[in-house]
Order: sequence, then structure tokens, then C-alpha cells
Amino acid sequence: MARCPNAPAEAPGPRLKADYAACLSKELLDQFIEAAVDKGQRGGNYLLAYGCILTRAGVPVSILDRGAGWREVRAYLDASDESVVVWTTSEAIDEQDSPLVILEASGMNLPKNPGGAAHRFAQILRSSFRSLRMTSPATLTLSV
Repeated sequence: MARCPNAPAEAPGPRLKADYAACLSKELLDQFIEAAVDKGQRGGNYLLAYGCILTRAGVPVSILDRGAGWREVRAYLDASDESVVVWTTSEAIDEQDSPLVILEASGMNLPKNPGGAAHRFAQILRSSFRSLRMTSPATLTLSV
């Protein structure tokens, strides 16, 4: 995965808190929550062995999708940007130090393919930020 030029090695942003469930699918997260509510230790232990983990504090994440009480995140496992996509609860994410995002596209033209990654990226931006404004042909400013 390529790093953004001039980006700090340890950029501030959302990070995981310790000891929350993170699962490989939304369905497994729902099952884990159900087992916890029902005090189903056997079910929780099974899920921890097959598709869920308990989070470690400080792991940086990118939020891919969000809903009422849950987040789909890409968790970055080490400095090489190895990552895994997991679903976790909204309480598992520390978002306090997330900065205002300013993206510099350096004249990049985004494709108009409605099914493409750039289109999906634009949809996520529009749903996540109060203000989405082009300040110049090369800079997109987002306000939280």
C-alpha cells in the first residue's frame, strides 16, 4: 500500500481501544454481541476461536463504514501498512484526535464510473462530512 507523500509516519486519527470484540463480518459481530448479552460464554469463546478477536489499544484504523453502534474499519497491523478489515462496536474506536482532513489531489482527475472506487470514495465523503468543497482544482477541503 502506498503512503501519501509528506504524510507523517504516525498520523493522528482513530485508534482501537483495548478489549472490545472485532470480527471478520458484521454477522459474527452480531453473534458475539448476542452471546455477551445472553452471557453465553461458550458461544463467545467459539467466536474468539473462529472469526473474532479482542482488540488491542492504540491500533490505528480507517473507518470504512458506520452504523448505529457499529463500525467497519481497516486496522493497520504494523508499520508496513499490513491491514485487515473488521467490524467492531462504535465504543471500540477512539476518534477524539481525528484531524480535519485536507486532501491534495495534485490535479488528479477522478473517473466517472458509478461503480468505481473513486465514486464510492465520494459517496463516503458526502455521508461523513458536513461540508465538501473544492477550494482549488488540486485541494478538497472537508469539514467535520
